[in-house]
Amino acid sequence: MKLQIPKKINSLVQYLESKQNISVNELLWSIKSLNINLSDIGDYINFNHDIHESYGRSVIYESNKVEIVLMSWNKEDYTSIHDHGYAQFGAVYSFGDIQNNYFKIENNTLKKVNETILKKGEITIIDNNSIHQMGNPYKKPTLSLHVYYTNKNVKSVTGEARNFDLYSQTVYRANGGAFLDIPKKDIVSTENCPGFDNKMYDNYLKILQQFLNKNSHKSISGKLRSFVQN
Repeated sequence: MKLQIPKKINSLVQYLESKQNISVNELLWSIKSLNINLSDIGDYINFNHDIHESYGRSVIYESNKVEIVLMSWNKEDYTSIHDHGYAQFGAVYSFGDIQNNYFKIENNTLKKVNETILKKGEITIIDNNSIHQMGNPYKKPTLSLHVYYTNKNVKSVTGEARNFDLYSQTVYRANGGAFLDIPKKDIVSTENCPGFDNKMYDNYLKILQQFLNKNSHKSISGKLRSFVQN
């Protein structure tokens, strides 16, 4: 059964869809003015997410210019290192502490440039150059609301996002969630991964191993089977 769009989220949708174009500041203002709380989005909370998903992802609304998603983070839930496809910009509102690491590509090398903790009630901006990885290293589950926007006519705002798999040294352009184990049906294309240093690789493997251990390897697709076998 399809869930109804929460009232406060619907007011945000109406505002964003009514504008031919908006600025980052307008998006920030529109999210802050919601005064949103957990009771507003309770039906979309998904801590019991499918085992192949490395975090809970519930799409509340999507069109050819707006995408609104609620993320549910259990302990050790993480995204891939990823960008945001066709989105021009977006914003993330946090309901609790979430790790948010930013990366950039320089001279064909992927580098970590910032490691932050997004605190409860904080909003962070995502632009069309943002490459990041979010996750919950803490014991307490938490949530975040993600709003992405483009004024271009696209099929999916975050479609064909790049997901950087350091283990396979592959970039997966994919639709849907930025999962550590992307379903084959969501992969649009692949390309070679930029270089990276040993510290970044070791940290990626640690996160990947946590995901596989937590799910007893039941969810893995072909691209992760060699990791388990090794």
